[in-house]
Amino acid sequence: MRARETAEIISRKLNTEALFDKGLRERNHGIFEGTTKEERLEKNIEEEFRNFVDGTADDPTYGESLAVFEKRITEEIKKHGDMHPHKNVLIVTHGGFIRSLLAILKRLEKTAGVSIENASVVHFVKGDPCARCGNDFYEQDPDTLDTWFSSGLWTFSTLGWPEETNDLKTYHPTDVLETGYDILFFWVARMILMSTYLLGEVPFRTVYLHGLIRDAEKKKMSKSKGNIVDPLDLGEKYGIDALRFGLVFGTAPGTDIPLSEDKIRGMKYFSNKLWNIARFVLTNIDSIDFEKTYKDLFAKTDADKDIIKKLSAAVLETSDNLERYNIHEAAQSIYSYAWREFADSYLEASKPQLASPELAENTKEILGVTLATIIKLLHPFVPFITEKIWSLLPEHPKNLLMIEPWPSSSDDHT
Repeated sequence: MRARETAEIISRKLNTEALFDKGLRERNHGIFEGTTKEERLEKNIEEEFRNFVDGTADDPTYGESLAVFEKRITEEIKKHGDMHPHKNVLIVTHGGFIRSLLAILKRLEKTAGVSIENASVVHFVKGDPCARCGNDFYEQDPDTLDTWFSSGLWTFSTLGWPEETNDLKTYHPTDVLETGYDILFFWVARMILMSTYLLGEVPFRTVYLHGLIRDAEKKKMSKSKGNIVDPLDLGEKYGIDALRFGLVFGTAPGTDIPLSEDKIRGMKYFSNKLWNIARFVLTNIDSIDFEKTYKDLFAKTDADKDIIKKLSAAVLETSDNLERYNIHEAAQSIYSYAWREFADSYLEASKPQLASPELAENTKEILGVTLATIIKLLHPFVPFITEKIWSLLPEHPKNLLMIEPWPSSSDDHT
């Protein structure tokens, strides 16, 4: 009656219905109900009591043995979990019921190790059945820090805060945060709040939101649907460069990304094309003047003039799109130039020019400088193959490509 009255008070406060289920009642001790240990010892029934309550027998006269009680607890909790999927359910019951449930979840043989006070609130989560014990209810660990709270400290706690470290002075605040739109409130807002409160400054001024990766039909990936595409498998099969470029290509900021194997396979073809472009150029040149840029190239033929003009446009488009965070458009600009203009058009036009004594040296210079510029523009998207090609260029400066200056798109822009 006490538990029922408590449930009724709560239901009125919450303006919701209270359901009453005798399956959630306290343990039934049958003829032993209400007796104390001293009384049972006086009547010489303590041993009889202990043998029953710790046993497995099912005898209504004596009440519920431990095994029968735990079986009822498990079945009742599972029943209500199935009756109210994806709901927050408040169960008002007795201490013995909760202690035994905690013992089951903690896989304890006895409830002696479980402590719970009156009016205590214990949180449980229903999930997939445990592979070891079969339970599909889990107790929430009370000794945890909210993950979004601790993640909110990320911008400065990783740099040595609360100490005044050089890293903190150098790298905080930063310029851009890139993350998914689904955690804008959970994480981004908390980082701004924590940094403003503890350091007196916002951690970043620009937030770039990417979309969520979905299947080829733009449906959310789910194990139950069987439509999960594992990026590690795709990377193993087609290369990480192809996977990276496939995720960026044709994906506007904030829009969800339909991921299909065909798209990644297509980017592997591009990687192969880029490798073949490099092989052709490296086969036909002996050196590259790395002091020269595409602005220093000289056109002797219409093909030269066209490819230099379009290279200048590709550098400008790629750079401007990256500065405006139109990453997908930057990727498409350099992709189109490398494949359509340089590979399909100029390399074919260069073959007779390489055979001409008057045109050969100038053509080699255009080939070398253009290839070096292309791989610099492509490096943010396909870093591994471009770094490899850079290492093969004759007489290159021996620096990693990733720290080379970006191709200048204007006289005062680097």
